[in-house]
Amino acid sequence: MHNVLCEGEYVDSLTVARAIKEFSGIGTVIIHPVDSSAAVYDGGEVEVKGILCENPKKTTGGGDNFNSGFCAGLLAGLDIKSCLVSGMTTSYLYVKNGKCNSFDDIADAMTMYDDRV
Repeated sequence: MHNVLCEGEYVDSLTVARAIKEFSGIGTVIIHPVDSSAAVYDGGEVEVKGILCENPKKTTGGGDNFNSGFCAGLLAGLDIKSCLVSGMTTSYLYVKNGKCNSFDDIADAMTMYDDRV
């Protein structure tokens, strides 16, 4: 889709999210490639750099875990940037440990993004 909407090669997550939002009229667009996540929404945009897992135990399901972490952040009343961090942390721990993690584990690990937001 990014080739069509962005007229060429992949540039970055924010560019793709902007193009999808503009084309579709969707209120909030979230992009989560392996190394970052971005949101473009009515009222703003934000991107957070990710942390790559060097030795993943499991990769299938990482995106689903990102989605669950992001939605958990929304339900907790977090802002969009914090929801991205929650999603990326949930995904990272799942890929690293090969299993779903507890809310406490995720909350503790979210600090690894302190210098990235």
